[in-house]
Amino acid sequence: MKKVFILSLFCMLLSGVSAFAADDFETLKDISPAQKQQLTLIKTTYKQQLDSIDNSIMSYNSKIEQVKQDNDKTPEQAELLTGAYERNIESLKNQKKLIETEMENKYKTVLTDEQFKQYRAHQMVVENAFNTFLQK
Repeated sequence: MKKVFILSLFCMLLSGVSAFAADDFETLKDISPAQKQQLTLIKTTYKQQLDSIDNSIMSYNSKIEQVKQDNDKTPEQAELLTGAYERNIESLKNQKKLIETEMENKYKTVLTDEQFKQYRAHQMVVENAFNTFLQK
């Protein structure tokens, strides 16, 4: 149960980072209103897919915790279920990476090379700050 709580807290924090990242486009040099609009549309479209995957991952993690606490299952049954859920989680993580790559490729079509470099640099700062926060 503790792990589920921590995972839920992690997802809420991640959502906060996503909200903070919404300002990413404001920091880009010489960005036009049309570019901002296109980027926002792209981000909104992909964010829905990414959120759905995150919710599914949380659900599978919760199921794994339930299996670990379920005394009615034999160790073999618990291992089979846990293995299946873990494979599903890995599959979802791979899907998420593909979607994130696709989203960034769409960003590249809207942004100049320099703007995209600025965007990636800002993303790295946000990710590093988040990882530092998690380590504390």
